[in-house]
Amino acid sequence: MKAEFIKQPGWKITDEIKRGEISAQEYVSYLFKRIEEKDEALNAYITLMKEQALEQARNLDKKIKNRESVGRLAGLGVAVKDNIWIRGVETTCASRALRGYVPPDTATVVQRIEAEDGIILGKSNLEEFADGYRYGYGCFGPTRNPWDLTRYPGGSSGGSAVAVATYMATLGLGSDTGGSVRSPAGFCSILGLKPTYGLVSRYGLVPFAETLDTVGPLARDARDCALLLSVMAGPDRKDTASTKKKPEDYTGYLEGGIDGVRIAVPKELFDNAQKPVQMAVWKAICELEDLGANCTEVSMKLLRYARACFNCIQAVEGFPNLSPYAHKGLGSEPKSQVILGYFLLTERRLYEQAAKVRTLLTKEFHEIFKKFDAIAAPTNATLPVKLWERKRDPEPAMVGVALPNRAVANLTGMPALSVPCGFYRHLPIGLQLIASHYREGLLLKMAYTYEQRMPIVKSQFSSMTS
Repeated sequence: MKAEFIKQPGWKITDEIKRGEISAQEYVSYLFKRIEEKDEALNAYITLMKEQALEQARNLDKKIKNRESVGRLAGLGVAVKDNIWIRGVETTCASRALRGYVPPDTATVVQRIEAEDGIILGKSNLEEFADGYRYGYGCFGPTRNPWDLTRYPGGSSGGSAVAVATYMATLGLGSDTGGSVRSPAGFCSILGLKPTYGLVSRYGLVPFAETLDTVGPLARDARDCALLLSVMAGPDRKDTASTKKKPEDYTGYLEGGIDGVRIAVPKELFDNAQKPVQMAVWKAICELEDLGANCTEVSMKLLRYARACFNCIQAVEGFPNLSPYAHKGLGSEPKSQVILGYFLLTERRLYEQAAKVRTLLTKEFHEIFKKFDAIAAPTNATLPVKLWERKRDPEPAMVGVALPNRAVANLTGMPALSVPCGFYRHLPIGLQLIASHYREGLLLKMAYTYEQRMPIVKSQFSSMTS
């Protein structure tokens, strides 16, 4: 199979498969060949499902040959983060505490992907129990950034992001509690979407923090991202937080441009960002203006409290989910969450204060969205850091400055999308776009319009296929 053909986005690949111009088996075999060639260095996968995937591909080819109807993801290979259930396949959360655990059911999002003839390639690596921003390596070791193997790929959904960025998967599934889809998307130069809270079912996601957890798509371009979200989203009785909003086709939002879209740029989300990040994101904002958007710098004073508010709520909500494993091989970073959660539960007033701040912060966002359609900011405040810097001195390197940029979307329940917007030397930088509840269509339209003007997503991966 020609490499230049494989550089096409997923939506083009699936069209070729449906027309019989390429077989699903051939395409899936190519993806596993990529994994065999690349993953020893990158460590993106924990468990591969090669036999099942090739069997699914062969069955799909038979359906196509018999002119039966096939799904929207026909033949596309998906990497699933290893904190999402697949029946009969070990789910570890990259923790020794869960080694050997085989779930009794398949997560709703995975069921929906398979119902649309998407093909699950395997379970991808993560930081232990998805505790990404604290930099706790899982028991399978760190995934490495494909743009620089000495650097962090972002977390905690780093495995899925790296698999997508390096053509070891067409699409990826991640979870996002405080930026765990968007952080690796920004560091790996792909798209990562944290949907509105409740839009995508969490049934089958190993829980971390109940009011913050979401499941989101990772993709190489906006149409692929919209396609996967269209399949994933919709009500689910198995998730008590699930929306009643009917499923829709998000690819229908992409065309039409962004003329007149009003974008707020909160200066607080730039204050601690490194200069190369600031410059790349501001350049992207100027490009959005050239495309017809109206961008205005604003101040959102409550953003300064976002980090402390998030840390408190995540620790308290994470305590009942992580504490059962405290004496079963749980790593040091999740253990620190358990300790913090226990302390905050004994000091209830701190959690109550955090909940009040969360309410006020959400109100501040609602006020902004009365005047603006979207918010633009850096996804990550820094360039990807060296893997060993994370262990030696993580606070100055990333945690303190990067978390508020992403956590605000989880605290408010609003959708946020990371879009590739450039490089500093060889290191990727992401632009984050945030909108009000259920306005994923607008975010994807902005990303699509931007990538047509600045085709970073289309051009940058030539080095990845070598």
